[in-house]
Amino acid sequence: MKNFFIIILTLSFLIFGKVSAEGLKNPGDIMVDFESFSPANCDYQCFEKIDESYILPDFPDTFTDKWLDENLLREGKKYFNMKQWIYEAPDNINAVSRACLIGEKKACKKIISSMEKIIKNDLLKPTNWSEWPHDYKKIKSSEAVFLFEKYFGAPMIEAYAIALKAENMKPVAGFKKWFYDRYEPNLKYYTHTQKNCKFESLKKYNLCKKKVPQNHLLELTNMHLGALSILNDKKGFEKELEFWDLYLLTMTKSGAFPLEAQRGAHAIGYTAKTIMGLIKMAHIAEIQGYSLWDRKYKKEYQNLHHAIEFLIKTLNNNKLIWKHAKVNDSVGSAKKYKKTHSKHFPSELSFYSFYKEKFPNHPNIKKFENLVFDKRMCDVPKKQRMKYCTSKNQEVTFKEILKSDTKKLKKQNDFMGERCYYFTGKYKPEIRNNFVVVIKNKKNEKYLFKIKGPSKKIAEGVGLKNCKSKHSEGCYVHYSSQIAFGG
Repeated sequence: MKNFFIIILTLSFLIFGKVSAEGLKNPGDIMVDFESFSPANCDYQCFEKIDESYILPDFPDTFTDKWLDENLLREGKKYFNMKQWIYEAPDNINAVSRACLIGEKKACKKIISSMEKIIKNDLLKPTNWSEWPHDYKKIKSSEAVFLFEKYFGAPMIEAYAIALKAENMKPVAGFKKWFYDRYEPNLKYYTHTQKNCKFESLKKYNLCKKKVPQNHLLELTNMHLGALSILNDKKGFEKELEFWDLYLLTMTKSGAFPLEAQRGAHAIGYTAKTIMGLIKMAHIAEIQGYSLWDRKYKKEYQNLHHAIEFLIKTLNNNKLIWKHAKVNDSVGSAKKYKKTHSKHFPSELSFYSFYKEKFPNHPNIKKFENLVFDKRMCDVPKKQRMKYCTSKNQEVTFKEILKSDTKKLKKQNDFMGERCYYFTGKYKPEIRNNFVVVIKNKKNEKYLFKIKGPSKKIAEGVGLKNCKSKHSEGCYVHYSSQIAFGG
């Protein structure tokens, strides 16, 4: 009987594949559940700034010292900025992937051919590369690592996932090796060369030469989750989600993330960016059927809502983060930890709109909407303060930002990704029907159908479909034009 059962299992495997489903719920999906996605029901930002030339940035062969010297702006040996085209690289990649997402086939094919070229030519190699496997000890600084994780690798992998789904294709042979040849030495650089055990908060968790809850590792993790989704590696995907646990288990009782809160004047900004990155991770996990928001831990306060509440409190009273911020770890030129750096606000708070849509009745929403920023955030050097500050004693409110800077507040930054990757399906998108189309019929002069839509292609498609449902032939677009918002 036992042998008979084994034979049945073997036959089942040969006929149907594995007996139990070993793959992910939505393999290949990263930020978007492609099967349930509808371009007509996507956030208006899906259709903004679509360049029909679909130009992707130039991907360097290797992040050589020479390339870094030419593209990073330095003061002495340390960089303080980068050339503008690097900052624009993720936006350009995302613009092409958005075009692919809403049905532009040329954009999809451009992404796939570009990724195949990147893999075939073995581009984006680490600094001081000579051969594979690459020794992480050759990486002397984080410059090339975060260039790969943030500006080239991660956005291209997300775009590749969308394009593969759109074209019903599998990843090109060599994708897995190409990814791990870069990911593994870069990960080891962060885990083995950073002195993680110098912080008391991490010593007790025995995190020497291991992943630590830090923003670069968070971005590497989200990129890795993307690759694991494309590779349909369920076991690896579930293992990688443990990084969420690490963040919440090392969070302080007050709600601070220790390594981010120790960033001096940047402590609040990095706390906000980390929250964005964790929301992105929760979104990636949700597409595969995992609810990170619902994970329970020994201590009741260990949840992301508590971290968001702490962020809101520190924005109102900066003192609350000073006991961590005074460590002044990796602060650049902003040496005075009491002088909060908020130059880029409100982009760090742009998770608010998705957070509100997902948790409309959570107490944090009211706390956000009643937030009054600490006046000390205006009493800082101009290069560090929010643009809303007109004087040192300016009282800035979140309601004011909601009213006067809605567009920027709604635009996710690179810690979170494109807004339209979140606002579709069950999360309510903002639809702006900026195109009007008039359909007529050559066989029936009385037929006229007028429709508005979020894009010319979608509006024309719906209009022609309506016409063809009534007339077998003769349907044509009589008029098509973009209109002003609200028209």
